[in-house]
Amino acid sequence: MVSRSYSNLLDLTSGESSTFGRGGKRLSRVATVAGVLSELDDDNTSSVGSDAPSSISQERVIIVGNQLPLRAHRRSDSDGGWNFSWDEDSLLLQLKDGLGEDEEVIYVGSLKEEIDPSEQDDVAQTLLETFKCVPAFIPPELFSKFYHGFCKQHLWPLFHYMLPLSPDLGGRFDRSLWQAYVSVNKIFADKVMEVISPDDDFVWVHDYHLMVLPTFLRKRFNRLKLGFFLHSPFPSSEIYRTLPVRDELLRALLNSDLIGFHTFDYARHFLSCCSRMLGVSYQSKRGYIGLEYYGRTVSIKILPVGIHMDQLKSVMDLPNTESKVAELRDQFRGQTVLLGVDDMDIFKGISLKLLAFEQLLIQHPDKRGKVVLVQIANPARGRGKDVQEVQSETHTTVSRINQTFKQPGYDPVVLIDSPLQFYERIAYYVISECCLVTAVRDGMNLIPYEYVVCRQGNKKLDDTLGLDPSATKKSMLVVSEFIGCSPSLSGAIRVNPWNIDAVAEAMYSALIVAEAEKQLRHEKHYRYVSTHDVAYWARSFLQDLARACRDHERRRCWGFGFGLGFRVIALDPSFRKLSVDHIVSAYKRTKKRAILLDCDGTMMMQSSISTAPNAEAIAILKSLCRDPKNVVFLASGKDKKTLSEWFSSCEKLGIAAEHGYFLRYTPLPRYDPVVLIDSPLQFYERIAYYVISECCLVTAVRDGMNLIPYEYVVCRQGNKKLDDTLGLDPSATKKSMLVVSEFIGCSPSLSGAIRVNPWNIDAVAEAMYSALIVAEAEKQLRHEKHYRYVSTHDVAYWARSFLQDLARACRDHERRRCWGFGFGLGFRVIALDPSFRKLSVDHIVSAYKRTKKRAILLDCDGTMMMQSSISTAPNAEAIAILKSLCRDPKNVVFLASGKDKKTLSEWFSSCEKLGIAAEHGYFLRLDHEADWETCVAVPDFYWKQIAEPVMKLYTETTDGSTIETKESALVWNYQYADPDFGSCQAKELLDHLESVLTNEPVTVKSGQHIVEVQPQGVNKGLVAERLLITMREKGMLPDFVLCIGDDRSDEDMFEVIRSAMAGPSLSPVAEVFACTVGQKPSKAKYYLEDTAGILRMLEGLAGASEQQLSRNGSNE
Repeated sequence: MVSRSYSNLLDLTSGESSTFGRGGKRLSRVATVAGVLSELDDDNTSSVGSDAPSSISQERVIIVGNQLPLRAHRRSDSDGGWNFSWDEDSLLLQLKDGLGEDEEVIYVGSLKEEIDPSEQDDVAQTLLETFKCVPAFIPPELFSKFYHGFCKQHLWPLFHYMLPLSPDLGGRFDRSLWQAYVSVNKIFADKVMEVISPDDDFVWVHDYHLMVLPTFLRKRFNRLKLGFFLHSPFPSSEIYRTLPVRDELLRALLNSDLIGFHTFDYARHFLSCCSRMLGVSYQSKRGYIGLEYYGRTVSIKILPVGIHMDQLKSVMDLPNTESKVAELRDQFRGQTVLLGVDDMDIFKGISLKLLAFEQLLIQHPDKRGKVVLVQIANPARGRGKDVQEVQSETHTTVSRINQTFKQPGYDPVVLIDSPLQFYERIAYYVISECCLVTAVRDGMNLIPYEYVVCRQGNKKLDDTLGLDPSATKKSMLVVSEFIGCSPSLSGAIRVNPWNIDAVAEAMYSALIVAEAEKQLRHEKHYRYVSTHDVAYWARSFLQDLARACRDHERRRCWGFGFGLGFRVIALDPSFRKLSVDHIVSAYKRTKKRAILLDCDGTMMMQSSISTAPNAEAIAILKSLCRDPKNVVFLASGKDKKTLSEWFSSCEKLGIAAEHGYFLRYTPLPRYDPVVLIDSPLQFYERIAYYVISECCLVTAVRDGMNLIPYEYVVCRQGNKKLDDTLGLDPSATKKSMLVVSEFIGCSPSLSGAIRVNPWNIDAVAEAMYSALIVAEAEKQLRHEKHYRYVSTHDVAYWARSFLQDLARACRDHERRRCWGFGFGLGFRVIALDPSFRKLSVDHIVSAYKRTKKRAILLDCDGTMMMQSSISTAPNAEAIAILKSLCRDPKNVVFLASGKDKKTLSEWFSSCEKLGIAAEHGYFLRLDHEADWETCVAVPDFYWKQIAEPVMKLYTETTDGSTIETKESALVWNYQYADPDFGSCQAKELLDHLESVLTNEPVTVKSGQHIVEVQPQGVNKGLVAERLLITMREKGMLPDFVLCIGDDRSDEDMFEVIRSAMAGPSLSPVAEVFACTVGQKPSKAKYYLEDTAGILRMLEGLAGASEQQLSRNGSNE
């Protein structure tokens, strides 16, 4: 096998034009009628002139989904026709709210009902004229293979992390089902082509049913504006790569311009698959993620879908809803309702939730008779044995729990497994104190969103429940970590649904949490859900799709590849394919020719195990060099000795350094019958099989290491006795071949092995064939490479290397100070500076009592208040402590924060003598009566005009992020964004801001869920300096200094205090306590575990002050 460029060199030496590809077999056209297609079927009119517009010119959005957003009913009159109406529950219909009123929408999809072929034309015409819907009619047998077969047996389980390890778990891969999937996607493509205006229309394809549709559309219209959104999870690459058609689906999706996912995790897994399987890497640039694919940029959108607020509110206003709420209020009077709403399928975790509730009743007997779990189990969308098992397990578990904990008038679990009207479900939301969504895997799941909106209620429902309409509403959510909505619900209690004890504990926590906390959590959730509805989601996706397609017109596009391997390459307009006729003609008529050739990948295949050029390549070079009109150079990365030996016969060839690999196959057909040996063998017997085998196959679907290939290689090396037995020359180079699974631990170390996906039977068969026909020299080279590795990396080398690295890793143990903390399996050790130790409360209180001039400097966020708290304001306990400390005339107390001065003034208005530093020390106020002053002179904040647009860019692309504008700073906050995605975007934003603000007098830094830009020189160290100066001005030389902080911004305070110990700012006998929160590397000398520990310590100091003040009052 040679590369195409290599074959063209043959034409130059012969002076003839190439006929490469012209005489090949023409592939058949893709059928446009219903039927099963092979993925190799092709339409050869794909690349040139493929963007011819249709007669429609108005800009529209064509929305393509598996099913049209319609309901169909057969009329009962004489003609027996059909009545159609909009399905208001369909997401495809709801997303229209995100489009402009004048924007036309056309829907393409199938109907739930089977339409007789004789009626299809009339129905299609009616739907197009009345609803602007284009139905795709799928024959029942084909639809069953497509939907219940490939979609539900292969894609759905795999995308939810279920591997087909046995026939009961989805079944083995069935290529006929795959062909049905491709065929249905082609039918959908034909329907889109009937109505599309490719120059104007946007096409938005939805979900895993239509993952290859982008290829069919891109093949016909190279510059089509095409978006795809996946509504299911996308699994990790370790799971996805077991799919035999993994590459085909990835390449098909990459024919989109924009691919949308609900969460960063799903997008990250997709990007990892593209990188590992296709070698396509992604870049995050200016807040946007994109993959460079053959000159096109495929953008990635991360945004969870929302709910339809208007529809939900309209149903809440119905009289039926009000009456149902009243009924449920009476039914569960005096009881707290926990609610679960799930489909009856294996991924929703219903049985795990029931077991957790059972555990709750066991561990907390006081909740029996008071807490009810209402589980609404919607009918399953799929069918099969697994659904029946879930139903059986659910009913059995419910019966057991009710039988165990039943009381008169009390059933702990109320199971509703019959279909409910939407208003009935809303009524259950309204009366439930907590909603439990514990799916083990789910794409998005909008149940928590619906629950939050329903708990917000309205005046009618409030009157029915006897609630004050003006009172703050409340709600609690317990959600699985494995559902798509989880990252957006930052106030929910997140759980691992597999951990039954943890879920039970979460239920209990939801029941006992304070009312004010419930209100804060609800307020946060409602604010997010109401602003991120389905209209926002649709509008945001289409805006990004328009941005992704904006440079289509200036691209020059070429389509190439067959079947599902088709893709479009977008190139510079001046870039074009080299005509062999043209270059041969130019070659003939010229007399002074310079020819410069790369070697690797040009003269030789890069994937070849052999590094030397073959005789044919040498002959071509010699022919070119013999022509006196030519000067020929070969560029290589190899050393000059190697290249001199290789090209010694090419006397006139110029050489410069390069790598070189070329692949040459010599057919060696061989066939061995299958021999199954399932009885135990002696080790020597196994070795004998190794010795006589030409190839070893290790195709485990998952294995830790597997040393079989290593044993095989060593045995194939043989010895003199075995060589004599086999009639081999002992001095001859030995040979071996390996076919190994990608999923075994030894695979990466066997670089000469043929690696396979064991789930792809066709690929494994092809690998076996390749192993049989590979050239003898190739086998020798592969064996030599493997034997060299295996013989030098034996078990002794492994043990010695590990123990050497262990000794190196432990060499600084003696000079570390280690602390162990945590209980049970949560125990860990932190290694710190030897002088770093826990602050003794007794010690600091004793020092506090005997000193008379005290400087106290406290950080606010994370020190006086919990960072993880749902409330951002200090609690009453913290305020009381500060007031006590400030009343003591021996104290000067300063509080430093990154918050703005208005917020801090409101929070601490009752602490009259408290000094406050706002915005990390830019503003400072000595006490309640003093004016705010600035610690750093900043002539201008013009840099905000540069930084703010950059932050807005990242806010648009990072759902849940916000910009906080302070007087002295700009802060990008991603506390409520997906934590992983937010962290990645923060790093990108940090680099971006540092780049654009390089010459500005500002500092860009990252903190806890923030990226902040502030003037240079502003830091909390200024506050420490000002505190010491203030005391010196008052004639107070501090003999006690307490400085407490929790993050990197507080290290400046510690540094100033530490430096002051050697200067005149402190008393020579001053006792200094620099304390950080948590055990971590710090400039502080002391630590306390958490905010609670800090408050207990400060409470001890405040108590000492109060005692002293009381004694002084008594003496007076």
